[in-house]
Amino acid sequence: MKKISLNDLIIGMNDSLAVLRLASDKRNDQNFTTHDLYESTKNKRRWSIINPGLIMAQSYMYFVVGHESGLLLDFPSSDQAIKLIHQFSFHNDDYQIKKGENKTDAIKRHLRNSISHSRYSFFIITPSGQISKDGDLIIVFEDYFPKNDSKEHYCKFKISFPDFANLIESTGEMIFKKTTP
Repeated sequence: MKKISLNDLIIGMNDSLAVLRLASDKRNDQNFTTHDLYESTKNKRRWSIINPGLIMAQSYMYFVVGHESGLLLDFPSSDQAIKLIHQFSFHNDDYQIKKGENKTDAIKRHLRNSISHSRYSFFIITPSGQISKDGDLIIVFEDYFPKNDSKEHYCKFKISFPDFANLIESTGEMIFKKTTP
């Protein structure tokens, strides 16, 4: 498996913002099409518009900021989110569930910790090391014991990029419904 560098994830976020800025600049130009937007930015981008960098930025807003502000207390609240959160594959099926927690709460805690401390890696799982579709990527998350100087993970889990992106979208929909009168 080929690991994608953190720098490439940051560039992905930058790529998405450049496209959004151009779309905003051209919002009143009725002759500027979506195709024009794509074509005028493709040579400046390494990634597609929806990419791992953008998804991880969204995940930080939802699972870290959303958690801290109390917006995720009842997460997951939809059948789709429940299904998606159980798409994670845990190393040795070890969820490190704390007393008083259920499996879903443990997954949510480990995910929040991993995202907030940038303890995740993207891997290309094709033999060629090339990405031809989103399913060619997996994300491996790690959570460590609190105040553990050895940095040994005590919880390691993975999910496919498309499943994680769907989870992020589902989480956004939940937050939108909760915060919109």
